[in-house]
This record gives sequence, C-alpha cells and structure tokens, in this order.
Amino acid sequence: DESMERETDGPAPLEEDDPEAYDKYISARVQFQRADMMQRGVVKGRKRDADGKLIGFAHENPILDTAIYEVEFEDGHVEAYHANRIVEAIYATVDDEGYVCQEVKEIIDHKKDGTAIRIDDGFVMLRGKKVPKRTTKGWQLCIEWKDGTTSWVDMKDVKETNPVLLAEYAVA
Repeated sequence: DESMERETDGPAPLEEDDPEAYDKYISARVQFQRADMMQRGVVKGRKRDADGKLIGFAHENPILDTAIYEVEFEDGHVEAYHANRIVEAIYATVDDEGYVCQEVKEIIDHKKDGTAIRIDDGFVMLRGKKVPKRTTKGWQLCIEWKDGTTSWVDMKDVKETNPVLLAEYAVA
C-alpha cells in the first residue's frame, strides 16, 4: 500500500553531519555563579567562530572535550563556557542516581491544605489513653534553596531528608 510508505529525502543524518542534533549538553539546565549569586541558565548550543565553524572539539571524555557552549540565563544574558564547566554544573545538581537535588538553606513558611487532619480529629484511643495521630498529611513547607529560589514541598519529604532542620523549625 503506497499510503503506508514514508517519503524520505535520503538516509538519516549522521552525527558527523549535524553534531548539534546529537549533542547531549544542549538544552541542559545549569547554574553558574554570576556576580554575587547563583543564576540558572540553559545550554543553547555550541559557540561558533566568525566563519560559522564550531569552536573546540567534542569528546566523550569531558576532560578531553574542548568544545565551547553558549548558556542563556534567565535575564537573557548569554555567556560562553567550556564543556567541562557545563559537565561540572550538571553533576553539581544531581545525586548518584541521576536525580536533581538542591541544598536547603532554610524553611521559611508552612501551610496546610484541605486534607490535613483537623485538631478535633487528631487523636486516637490506645489502651484507654488519648494519643495524638502522627501524620504530616496535608502539610507543606516553603523551602528556600541555596540558589535563592523557593518552593513548596510536602512535609513528609522534608521530614525524611532534613529531620533536624524540620525539628528546629517546629520549635522556633
């Protein structure tokens, strides 16, 4: 059936023909120290010279990679960074399993939603004694991260990852 056939303009491009199409760093979100604070940016592409040629040479080993990339920051400013700096910035924000992680600066606020247990429902009878229910359901904490950003996080997650910080916040 002719309708099932795909039209192609030839063979698929090779990595050598279009290195940016296969570049693992392009579109990566990174953070760099700029002026007096950490700022977030996105790797937009390889930097090119006046003749349009890519600057540096890519290598699978980041230490041997001399490629230079352009990073666009949230304020629109673009700066050039060597590949090894890009790799350092990526690895600085992920754990051993590849998950993005950030360092907590402090807990700055808390709130509850409609699923939090009400005070009058917060106890159970256990062997004839009134005992408080132990739950963090419905509670969120506003976390200030070391990069200066803030976000609301479920209390259960903070309790698991930063129990001392949560206890200090609770008694403050």
